[in-house]
Parts: sequence; C-alpha cells; structure tokens
Amino acid sequence: MFGTHDSRLVNELIAVCVDGRQFYQYAAKQVDDSDLKSLFRDMAHIRADIVRDLSSKVEDMGEKADHRGTLAGSMQTVYTELRAQLSDDAKFQYVTELEEAENRTLCRFKEGVRELESKPLARDVADCLATIQLTHDRMKAIKDGLSARKH
Repeated sequence: MFGTHDSRLVNELIAVCVDGRQFYQYAAKQVDDSDLKSLFRDMAHIRADIVRDLSSKVEDMGEKADHRGTLAGSMQTVYTELRAQLSDDAKFQYVTELEEAENRTLCRFKEGVRELESKPLARDVADCLATIQLTHDRMKAIKDGLSARKH
C-alpha cells in the first residue's frame, strides 16, 4: 500500500487490532466458560472500536484503511487451537495465548506512538494505547489467577 509513513504505520496497528479481534472472537467460540466467553466478546468489541477509530484517522489522511489483519495473526490462532487441543486445560491455554498476544500488541502500539511523525495522531494512538494497556492488564490478571489455581 502506498501512502505516508503515518498512514502505513496506523494501518499496521489496525492490522494488529484486527488480528486481536479475530483471535478473541475465535476463542469465545471455543471455550465453555460463560464468563470467559463474555470477556472474550468484550475484548473483541474493544478491538473493533480501536479499528474503527484508527480507520477514521487513516481516512482523514486521504488514505484507505486496511482491515485484512496479518498472516502472523492467523497463524497464531491456528497454533493456539492446536495447543488447546493437546492441553488438559484449554481454557488456560486460550487465556495464556491471548495474554501473550496482548503483550505483543502493547509493545507494537508503544513503538507506533514513538514512530509517528504527526504529534496529534500520536496523541490519538496513545489514547488507543491506554485502552490496550487496560485490556492487557485485565488478561494478565486472569492468567495469573488461573495459574495460581493450577499450582
């Protein structure tokens, strides 16, 4: 895709959020725990909101927002499904993999905020970063709670 440095970078962040949304939607269908299903759906909605917000920023730059996600994100979902099938605790496996995905997303957004040339756009992405920090912390707390119960 052609475009400015900032539009390409924001499109990368959109792709990461599309991956997250799809991963959460998939995980919600795979777990039996109703609380986790609800949590995963909520997390997918949060990612969809970020995709929508960032897409409008790209369009404001006169570019087209890219909603395809990434090959790595698709591969992560397949990998997690395989590990969950082999695990004696699929619920824990999904939470663990989703928390790791949150870590990667958080890191990518932090890098993105630093790399953006437009300061107003960097502030907008930083707002999204704050939301991602909250979702990350939520998934980490759930993973830590499940891990403590396992031991």
